[in-house]
Order: sequence, then C-alpha cells, then structure tokens
Amino acid sequence: MIEEPYLEKALDVLRSANFTVDRDFFELASYIDNSALFDDETAALFLSQLFAKLSLKFDSPTGFKLLMYATEHSRADTWLEVLISHLPHFSDCPDLTLYMNLLTAFFTTFSRLTPLYLTLSKKASSLPEKTRFQFLIERTRCLLNLPTVISNALKGGRQPRIFTPELFYCFLMHQLQTPGHDQLNAVLLSQCCLLGQGTYVWSYIFRHICRADGLGDCEIWSSALSLVSGRALESTLVPLLSGAPHPFVASACLSKLLSNSTNSVSDAFRVFHRLLLLRHFVKPTIPINIFGCLGELVSRWHTEKPKQAKELYERTETELGLRILRVWADVTSIQRSSLQQRVYLSQSLIAWVTLFRRRVPDSLLGDINQSTVSSVLCGITAHLSCNVNELRVLGMAVGEWLVSNFREGCLLGENSEGANLKFSYEDNDAVKQVRPLFEPLPPFPLYDSFELSGGLFLVIFRHLPLPFLFRPCDTRTNFCVRYTFFLLSPKAFQLHQKR
Repeated sequence: MIEEPYLEKALDVLRSANFTVDRDFFELASYIDNSALFDDETAALFLSQLFAKLSLKFDSPTGFKLLMYATEHSRADTWLEVLISHLPHFSDCPDLTLYMNLLTAFFTTFSRLTPLYLTLSKKASSLPEKTRFQFLIERTRCLLNLPTVISNALKGGRQPRIFTPELFYCFLMHQLQTPGHDQLNAVLLSQCCLLGQGTYVWSYIFRHICRADGLGDCEIWSSALSLVSGRALESTLVPLLSGAPHPFVASACLSKLLSNSTNSVSDAFRVFHRLLLLRHFVKPTIPINIFGCLGELVSRWHTEKPKQAKELYERTETELGLRILRVWADVTSIQRSSLQQRVYLSQSLIAWVTLFRRRVPDSLLGDINQSTVSSVLCGITAHLSCNVNELRVLGMAVGEWLVSNFREGCLLGENSEGANLKFSYEDNDAVKQVRPLFEPLPPFPLYDSFELSGGLFLVIFRHLPLPFLFRPCDTRTNFCVRYTFFLLSPKAFQLHQKR
C-alpha cells in the first residue's frame, strides 16, 4: 500500500510540472505506474488531479502523451471513472475528438477491460456476500452507461463505432469469456438486460455458443445466469427465451439456474408463469424455448439426477402446463381476452404437449387425471359456444388436436384408444399461427461444425434479406427450415409452405 508522503510527493510533482520537457513525463509516469497500488480514495485523488491538469494541456505533445500513458498504465477502474466523469465538460470543446481517442484507446488499443474486470472481481471477492453484488452494480454503472454519456456529449453526432450499443455491449461480453468472473458476469449480464440491451448481449452469446467449439463455454454463461438476482431475472430471461435458436441452447444456458437452490428455481418458475400466462408475445418463441428447455432437462436428468428430474417434471406440470390448460378452458378468459392473447395461450398449450410431455420418459409420465380430461372437453365446449368466429375455429383446431393426442398416449394412457374428434372448418389466420406447432421440433444438430447460414440460427437470419431465407437448405439443416420460418414470421412460413 502506498504511504501518504509518497502521495504528497506525487501531487507536488504534478503541481510543479509544466509539460514542456520530457523530465516531467518520466517523473509522473512512475507515479502513474504505481497507481494500481493506491487504495480507492488515494487513486481517485491522484488520477483526478492528474487529469484535471493534463486536460488543460491537450495541445501539448507531452501532455497528451502522458494522458495516453495513463490510459494504458494507470489503475483501470479509477481511470475509466475519471474519463467518463469529465466527458460532459468536453461536449462543446474543440478537444472532444482527442478525448474520444483516449476512450477508444482504453477499450481497443490498450485492452484495459481485462485488468478492469480483474480488479473489480478481486475487490468484490473480499467483501461480504450481501454487499458484493451491490458493490459490483455501483462500480460498473458508469461503464454500462458509457454509450449514453457519449451520445449526449456528441449531441447526436456520429460516435465511434465501438460505442454503438449493438457493438459495445457485445464487446463487454466478449471480454468476460474466461472463468473466474461469475459474479461480475451475472451483474454485467443482468444490468445490460435491465438497460434494454439484452437482445444484443444474448445474440452475441448465442452466436458464440452455437459454434462447433462453443457449447463448452456455455458453462460460463450458465453459471452467471444462476447468480442473477430475482429482481433482474425476468428482464434477463426474456431476451434469452425470445432469441435462443433452439430449446437445446436455452437448456444449456438455464441448466445451472434450474438445478440450483429451491429459491432460484422458484424465481425462474415465477418468471415462466408470468411470460406464459400474464404476458403475451407475437411469436411463440418463448413458450417453445421454455417447454423445450424443461423437456430437455427432464430427459437428460432422468438418468443423471432422477430426483431433480422428477421434481422438475412435477413442477412444470402443476405450475405451468395444467394451469395453461385450465385458463385455455375457462369461459371468462375466452370472453375477456383478445384474439392475439388466445392465440398465444393456445401456442403455449401446444408447446407444453409437443415439447415437454413428449420428451418426458414414460417412467415419469403418467396418465392425466379425470379433471384434466374434463378441462379439455369443457374448453372445447366453451370455444364452440363462443360468438367470435375466429376464437370458435381456433378452439376447434386446438381441441381436435388435443383429442388426437389422447389416442397417441401423450395426454392419456391406454384407456383412451378410441378417442377421436373431427370438426369441419377452414383455417383462419389464428389457426395458421398455431398449426405449425402441431409438428414436433427437430433435435439440435450436434455436428463437428455448424454453418451459420443454416436454417437453425434465427439470430443471424433476422438481419438477412428475404431472398436469402428462402434459398434451399442442405440436407443437414433442411429439417430445421419449417420452424425457422415460422418463428421469424408466420406469413413467411405460409409463403414457404406454398412453394
């Protein structure tokens, strides 16, 4: 630890320097090198005074050289806070371009994020667990708000590309791809999502883990997600579940969260319940990934962790699947919900059957009791008596599909072999949005290498022109094309079907 006389000597050198000779540079450079040994308060005092004096000497070659030296060698966390705190004062200054060069060099030329992360992780590990996350949230706030601060300083002007949100937040995640930063990963991941940047962050993560050698690194993000606080969990899970290209990828990210303590599993299911029953989305990606992920984990854990598999199966049935069925069959819900809400609810119901119950091993999957059968039949009756034609036809399509699954033994066992139901109707837009989910989702292709142009990678496809989407897939990815088009756009799916 640096003693107080050393600091006073450094400040004396700083006050007497005029930055016209190299001697000033070399004297201050040694103090900058030792700033990593300062405590927080001392480092903030010295580096803030250093910047305050050097900011008046931007036009001096020695002064700017010393600023660049401090950007490369000073204590990373404190220097970044100093740079960001002074940025608004340069918004109308002719030296703003030079100032932006300092910030850009911090992240790119000198790669200071790595020592910044190491410093924060080390300091957080020495704190009590209750204050650890709050410390990391406070110390990363200025970093996460940097694109906004820069945009405000530039007043709408063009900012360096590295600080555009779609690149900056991915860059932050890229620097975290090493073990040992689980708590910092959790804070940065959740705080990025709370700031509304979750789509960019998870898109980067999916592109990384969907590479041939990337699934092993998914352990890093799974560990981080398991440490996200309950209050930030929904904002973190929504972009994950709406962007994951396949339930297998979602299960790899959620496995630790769903195998952790009872509290974390309860928090996750509380979010699942909200996303399936209290909110609705235009595309069915979220229910597909929720039930597909849960089915994947129950199937995988059945032999590895039979107790956890049984608990997860029972919880999914009682807290999600059967509740969705009851709401689908409820007359009041049919009367008071919008058409789009009912479409989304029907998609969730179908996803429960096709992506969860069909994946559950027979030893766990038992016959559904009579009250559940009654819910299905009452739901069909309630839809048939509905005055809204779109809802009535939707109920017919979903109802006859559910009954057909009685016969297949997915909802019931051997006691209902003769169950059959057939309505006469024409598919409307609502039915066309749910019918593709009647077909099982293909498995995730575990090949030695992946082609990012394959039909599975929805995150990439969202940015491609429409003609590219409809070009023929090769034999390895053709089985994914049906769900790919549907998740992107129901209309695109229908167009592809006609072709």
